[in-house]
Formats: sequence, structure tokens, C-alpha cells
Amino acid sequence: MKRFFNRFSLFGLLFVSSVGMAQAEMVGYASVPRSLSDTASKINFLDPSKSFTSSGTLTEWNLYAENLGDVSLRVWRPVTGGYELIGKNDYSISTLGAQSLSVGSGSEISVQANDIIGFHYAGTDSFPGIIPFDFVSVPGYVYELGWPTPDTNVGGVLGNVGTAGQEFRQYSLSATTTPVPEPVSILALGTGVLALLRRRRV
Repeated sequence: MKRFFNRFSLFGLLFVSSVGMAQAEMVGYASVPRSLSDTASKINFLDPSKSFTSSGTLTEWNLYAENLGDVSLRVWRPVTGGYELIGKNDYSISTLGAQSLSVGSGSEISVQANDIIGFHYAGTDSFPGIIPFDFVSVPGYVYELGWPTPDTNVGGVLGNVGTAGQEFRQYSLSATTTPVPEPVSILALGTGVLALLRRRRV
């Protein structure tokens, strides 16, 4: 019985240790006040300058709200011809300032390496932008050209976006993912099991 528990403990330790090597990831910019806000509506904003580096599950958004209203926070994937909308979380912002927005169960977005974040406003033409931005000296967000335009559905491809040099903007928005266990976890687990079996035979 003691040997069984020793093997079980080692088995669990190998699994937990290997999963622990994966880290949560945050993509975006700090949720702080900035100098400008948008008045555009029926438009997508995307940030190809920052992307996720590994697979994960998006469980939290952070933003700074300069105004109140509705905003759709989104994940996009580079594809031939533009960006595919992978998922979105819609929020009605009723509080000003920095805030964390948890993603409800069943609404989590699975991301892959090279996916990017963005947001969409669907208000009227005089709609005040919720998320403030600064002009900066490095590439940042780009936006949908020819707005106002019909919204893109999940699985649809947005092709009419500007280039990375269109405007240098940073918005107070970020997304956080929890990691997906990497294949190395299974490898470590299997190695531990084989070692225990060999030890048993000795």
C-alpha cells in the first residue's frame, strides 16, 4: 500500500510540475487614463503589433473606461485576406475608470499563438469612445477602413483594415489567458510512469 501511494504521489507531482511550467499570458496595454477618445462607430479596432505567444483560454479583460456604453472585446486570427474573428465578449460598461471584466463560463475564447485582440463600437455616429488612447511613436492599433460598416460575425474574415503604419495608437485594453497544458506535460508523465514500472521489476 505504501508503495502504491508513493507511486501515485510521484505520478501527480510529475503532472502538476509539468503543467506549472506553462504561464498565464497578458496581451495589450495598461488600463490607465489617456489623452484621446474616439467618436467613430460601427468600426473594428485591432492591434497586430501585439499577439499571444502560445495557446490558452481567455478568461479576463482589463480596460480603462473614459465613457459609458456598450463595447465588444474581440480576438482575431491572421488569415489569408485579413483577420478571422475567433470570438467576442460583449459588455455594457456602467462604471468609469480601470476595471477587470471576467469572462463568464461558456463564453471563454480559445486563443492560439499569433492571435491578436481588438474591440468594436456599435453606437451612433456621435458615440463617445469608451476606451481612451494615445498616439505613440511605434506601431499599434489599426482600424477598419470605410466605416461605418456591417459587423463581422464570429468565423467571418475582416479584410478592409489599415496597415501597421496607419496610425500609431495604444488603447487602455488588455486580455489575460490561462495556459493550456503543453505536450511536454504528457511526455514527463509518461517518463515517470515508465521509471516506476522499471523500478517495480527490479
